[in-house]
Amino acid sequence: EKPLSSEPIMAASSFAAGLYAGLTNPANRWGGLETPDEDLNKWKPMAEWNDIATRRVIASFTPALSSFYPATFQGYADIAAFGNMFGYDELDQGKRRFIDVTLSLAEVVWEVDAWGRVWGWIRKFRLVPGQALKLFKDRGPLPDKIREAAETNATEKFTFYQHVLINEDWQPGRIGPRGKAYVSRYVCEEGECLISERGYDDMPGYVARWDVDSGHTIGTGPGFIALASARVNHEMEASALRARQFASDPTLLAPGREDWQLNGHVRPGYVVYGGLNMRGDQMLRPLQTGAWSGLTDQDKLAKVEEIKNAFHYALMTVQGRTGMTSEETLIMEEARMRNWAPHSDRIMEEYAARKFERRFRLLWKAGQIPPPPAEAQGLPLQV
Repeated sequence: EKPLSSEPIMAASSFAAGLYAGLTNPANRWGGLETPDEDLNKWKPMAEWNDIATRRVIASFTPALSSFYPATFQGYADIAAFGNMFGYDELDQGKRRFIDVTLSLAEVVWEVDAWGRVWGWIRKFRLVPGQALKLFKDRGPLPDKIREAAETNATEKFTFYQHVLINEDWQPGRIGPRGKAYVSRYVCEEGECLISERGYDDMPGYVARWDVDSGHTIGTGPGFIALASARVNHEMEASALRARQFASDPTLLAPGREDWQLNGHVRPGYVVYGGLNMRGDQMLRPLQTGAWSGLTDQDKLAKVEEIKNAFHYALMTVQGRTGMTSEETLIMEEARMRNWAPHSDRIMEEYAARKFERRFRLLWKAGQIPPPPAEAQGLPLQV
């Protein structure tokens, strides 16, 4: 059903923008690398290496090398509405670019391990033959039916699956899929054939969730909390519109069709013949229901406020508000951040930090990051 108020949509959009600005803002240095040894991090050669490595990872997210930022905002919009997002990335060796995408929640399912970490997922997607040929050009052969359809520029869509899971036959050091910690299989529904089987050293999928109940794999978000108020807001708007419609265009009562000369329609400036009898009595009369919704603008504003609170709207807009001192702004922001922080920490842990770590590994493997000082070799890195 089409909504009658834009307030919930704008609140959700503002919330997504707030996440974007607060967690992965391209104007900020939102991630970094260091060792667990604080004294070593302060040592000049190590500090310089940390800075170089961090800057190169941050640079890999720029529009020239990746679609990370628009894909991330799309993911935050999914979190705002549904409480979940699913991101995917890989390195396009041919174009020397990183592919960062947010997959539709309607086409992907995932499973978690005993600790709640994602360890496998399946994506179901549909492509026209031309798209399929381009995607799988270097991955494996497609069924003859799809190739023949591509030659005729057919627009019929075919169903494909991508399954990424832990490699049970992992043998470190081996060449090919067996030497990868995760295996990725592309399968075509047409002919029920396996197109390709490759692997990843790290999990290339990211599931970020706003709030997860114990024992659940699917999260809930502000959209779920605001849903009840959004429905009431919708019904209130519909009721108010119906009341105004009855007032401006009331239902007319007529004794019979012969008294209705305009095929059942009354228009301003027209003469309705038969509207009066010979005695001057009114033959047409508006239906007086006496009904009134009783709704006021204050009632609707109260529901709008509930929706905005569900989306932490006040937190997102407190900065720069006029009529408030910097101390008042800080107090309000700290109070609301206490409610927001646990959820944002989960997004950082499940998405942003893992994305940063995997990007570092990909750049390191590609030789884009210099080796650290000899004193730091062998020490763990943390994001």
